[in-house]
Amino acid sequence: MQRVEKIWQELSAQPQEVELAKADDILRGVSSLATLFLNSRNQLQNAGFDALQDYDKVEAGVKEQERAINDFKSAAKELGIDLPNEVKTAEKDLQDISTGLGRAKKLATEASKM
Repeated sequence: MQRVEKIWQELSAQPQEVELAKADDILRGVSSLATLFLNSRNQLQNAGFDALQDYDKVEAGVKEQERAINDFKSAAKELGIDLPNEVKTAEKDLQDISTGLGRAKKLATEASKM
């Protein structure tokens, strides 16, 4: 009878070990997901910081080119010549860049705050 009780105790202990192993697996799985999330968030945050630095350079370049265009327009007006199509195109392109830059800076700022 003692032998049967001993075997029963051993068998009863096995499912508990399996349940504990499942709990450990769950904990490892969640820990792995947390690590992946944190690494991805850090990458996004760093990309946001890097993009903001680049956008500052783009913004300075846009202002410089806008001044150059305005100077060219003034000179063309004084000389009484029409503004070349290349300058008109460049001016439109700068406006598009400025519009996109504003949106991009908002996104990069949000990313850098994660």
